[in-house]
Amino acid sequence: MTGYTDFSEDSEEQEGHFIAIHAECPRAEVTVSVSDSETAVQELEGGIFIARIESTEQSVTVTANGGLSGAIIKEYSLEDLTLASEL
Repeated sequence: MTGYTDFSEDSEEQEGHFIAIHAECPRAEVTVSVSDSETAVQELEGGIFIARIESTEQSVTVTANGGLSGAIIKEYSLEDLTLASEL
């Protein structure tokens, strides 16, 4: 993807691989982060998060704080993800 200006004003962060994540938890604050990345994850309405992925060696962590069960943390490996390139 190129030219995705809603993600960042930095032109170098407007290109690359992006992943959409839907993460909602009633009565809890949900955050999403990508390991080994300085790029922030963008939160959209409805529990949708957009993350820029640089490598399949990264992982995505979803944290829900304040729910009935306390903090819930789930980490997802991107190891088997295929990052396609434009030809």
